[in-house]
Amino acid sequence: MKNNVWPYIKKKASSFGGSAHAFVEFCGRHPFATGLFALLSVAGLILSIVGYYLDRQEATSTTGQVLRIEEKIDTISETNNAPNTNLEPVYRECDDHQVYLAVMESARNLSEPYSNWEVRGSTGVVKTLSPGVCEMTVLFVTGDPAGKMAEVDIVYKTDVPVSSIRIQTTKERLNYSS
Repeated sequence: MKNNVWPYIKKKASSFGGSAHAFVEFCGRHPFATGLFALLSVAGLILSIVGYYLDRQEATSTTGQVLRIEEKIDTISETNNAPNTNLEPVYRECDDHQVYLAVMESARNLSEPYSNWEVRGSTGVVKTLSPGVCEMTVLFVTGDPAGKMAEVDIVYKTDVPVSSIRIQTTKERLNYSS
């Protein structure tokens, strides 16, 4: 079988080669075909030169964009490293829920006599004394056998991180029965 296939392949290859050879000979004998191939080759040369210059322009443009971005990043980096004294402090709202929770936690950690009392919440009235300074009334159960409650007015600042909010007592009203 091997001997039968090889001559077939050789015959097909020679016929293809013969066909290609015949085509080249045909083009060589006709001046129109020769001129057409010459024009096509010149057009291909022009397209490759134009493509090269377009590629160079895009590469230059991309390099410029990268350099501008690097400059902006450097400017931002320098701005963030430089001390800026013109920044205004950022305050949270006095009635912010996270601030409320931090105030209640801070109320649980007050010193005597408040450390023995149980925090029950607030009256819900929050006053803004000045930007970032707030006042709230916190309700405590005093631990008295009669079940007396105390209302304690506290002051706190919201220009610090929520986890750093500390309160100060301003006045308390005892004998508020439950």
